[in-house]
Amino acid sequence: MEVYRLGEKWVMGLKGGHFNNLQKGSEAIIVDRHPTPIKMWKSKTLVDKQEDKGEVWEYDYTFRQHQGNDNDIFFFEIKFTRQVPGYSYGTIEYFVNEEYVKEKIDYLHQQKMLAEYLWDSERGTFIENFRDFKYEDEETEEYLPEE
Repeated sequence: MEVYRLGEKWVMGLKGGHFNNLQKGSEAIIVDRHPTPIKMWKSKTLVDKQEDKGEVWEYDYTFRQHQGNDNDIFFFEIKFTRQVPGYSYGTIEYFVNEEYVKEKIDYLHQQKMLAEYLWDSERGTFIENFRDFKYEDEETEEYLPEE
């Protein structure tokens, strides 16, 4: 995602990309003020071993919500990496609607594969709000959401 100033307006641009059978061109949204980050959701890395093809793929999904004008802007990013045979990687990003994001994050949350981050404007970064999973090298159990 890139944000540019265009006179009195702001342009939020996504590069699109190609992933399996999905191909998206570059897209942009023009807003009156700088798009403000609100939330970000990230998936646990998904590993797909395709034994029939002799391939191992890893996928990382990120959903973001930004405030633009008087409405929210949502977009989806997939980072994909082939580990075997040989190393290959890429990224695709495109705009989506709120319903799509809710559906996908609900599914990831049910599968215990979701982390949610809130934007901290004072620090200028996202802060983890909750995480459904534990990293392999993590020893504490403080990551679990309260039930």
